[in-house]
Amino acid sequence: MINTTAEGLRWIEAVGHPSFELMVDLYTWPRKVRTRVFPLRADEYDYCGFLSALRRIRYNALMSIEAKTDNLAVEGPKAIAFVRAACAAAGEQGR
Repeated sequence: MINTTAEGLRWIEAVGHPSFELMVDLYTWPRKVRTRVFPLRADEYDYCGFLSALRRIRYNALMSIEAKTDNLAVEGPKAIAFVRAACAAAGEQGR
């Protein structure tokens, strides 16, 4: 069983095959995230810290949001804007 993101990354590097990839699920990673919600507020979780960690390892690929919403038309664009702002802030933290 892989217990940490760092351990998973070591497996990826050891296997060295493009079809063998790592997925970090923010829902299961920290124990304080209780429900799968669209990221809409900075007080829900330390998104900037998480995104800064991705920057430190030079992650440069796709991200997705898996969450429940009662109003995708409203919350979807807000979540995208929030994540973009958090990514920009994470970039500033890393400088």
